[in-house]
Amino acid sequence: MWKIRGGGERGQAGSLCFICFFLGLAAGTLAGNWICGREWLSLPLLADVQSRWDVGLWQGPWRKQPGNGEKLLYLLQRRLGEGALGWILGLTVCAAPAFCLLALYGGFSLGWVITCCTLEEGLLGLPAFLLSCFPQMLFYLPVWGLLVWWGLGERRKIRLLPTLAAAVFLGLGAAAEAFWNPLFLRLLK
Repeated sequence: MWKIRGGGERGQAGSLCFICFFLGLAAGTLAGNWICGREWLSLPLLADVQSRWDVGLWQGPWRKQPGNGEKLLYLLQRRLGEGALGWILGLTVCAAPAFCLLALYGGFSLGWVITCCTLEEGLLGLPAFLLSCFPQMLFYLPVWGLLVWWGLGERRKIRLLPTLAAAVFLGLGAAAEAFWNPLFLRLLK
């Protein structure tokens, strides 16, 4: 393992997660260029992926619809479930490898989506992707940063008040995704 001055176990595991994220980002970019840039997607599985992608990240009717209680409830269940999974992973002894795998997956997904957005939209691909994530990422990123920070720490313990605050932030992010994000998505097309 790499030695990081003054970083301790958290610094070493954090650096490894950071490296995994960028490896996933590179792999996702390569895979996106290789698959999204081709017309030969005739395999059933890849054709299904392509048909879903043809709707587009920001072109899906559900994402552009104004927010309502049903959409908010669906997003709350998803985001709180993901947050609970991250919280539980952070309490286990396998938190560092689990967060490294999540960083690899997150980097791969991000690289893939940004590459496909850029191939579809050209120079407007990156701004379109960023608008599709705004404003909910202002709430989700700090929570996930906190979950990773706790999970990579040396002493794992249950922190009730900060955990409830993280859940509130995830709820606010879900509300932003349900009610505000469609306003930004309408700017795209």
